[in-house]
Amino acid sequence: MRREAAYALGGRGSRAAVAPLEVVLQNDKETGVRGAAAVALGDIRDESAAPALARVLAGQPEKKKKAKAESNVFVMRAAARSLGQIKSRASVDVLIAALANEANDNDVRREAATALGLIGDTAAGPALQAAFASIDPYLSGAAHAALRRLKSTKN
Repeated sequence: MRREAAYALGGRGSRAAVAPLEVVLQNDKETGVRGAAAVALGDIRDESAAPALARVLAGQPEKKKKAKAESNVFVMRAAARSLGQIKSRASVDVLIAALANEANDNDVRREAATALGLIGDTAAGPALQAAFASIDPYLSGAAHAALRRLKSTKN
């Protein structure tokens, strides 16, 4: 029920839902509910949500007990995607760090690459070039697509 409520709030696009969704993102005990909150924040596209999403992507500890790393992949991936939807230049550094961190799941790294392409900040170029050389063909493809977006916004 909480997960569906979060999705519904995102679908409404109301900026009034940002603060409550941030609380859910940081504190809910269920991974699916936290992930839904991250998705909803991206759907709303309010820049004020970027710091909360960036904290999740950076892997900063949650206020509740730490969940298993593999259960947070969905939440981190949703946070990266949402930062790309918001197009917050303030989140470029955390996205670059997520992309460059080989300890992150490749799904998270792919979403970070895609988000960097959506934001279009040329500071991401070196990190995207490095990811383009990845042995993971999907990560390489996401980095390549992001680099093309950077070049098209530059011209």
